[in-house]
Amino acid sequence: QGQQPVEQQVAGLKDGKGVEFNGHVQPSAQGKSSDKVQPKDVTPAAESRTQVAVNSEGKTNEATKQSKEPLKQGQDKPTAKQKEKQDKAQNKSLNADKPKKSKGMKL
Repeated sequence: QGQQPVEQQVAGLKDGKGVEFNGHVQPSAQGKSSDKVQPKDVTPAAESRTQVAVNSEGKTNEATKQSKEPLKQGQDKPTAKQKEKQDKAQNKSLNADKPKKSKGMKL
């Protein structure tokens, strides 16, 4: 008596970009079958919070601002390879903004 139901941990949930994450199902939703659980009833686990915020909710921080690829489980910043791609794309866009130098008088 008087005990509150405990959150149930669920693995293999998918975020907005289809990447799996671990989460907790709220007690009010536990009576429902797993395929009928609403997204509002699921809280991402601590290691997946950033991943879900970036992939599903579109939130960004300074590290993930330029990232086009979805974050993987437990990832809170871009990998070295993703960072390298971001830097190349950013440099390319900066170079595209500069007007071309003329190469002499036109007749």
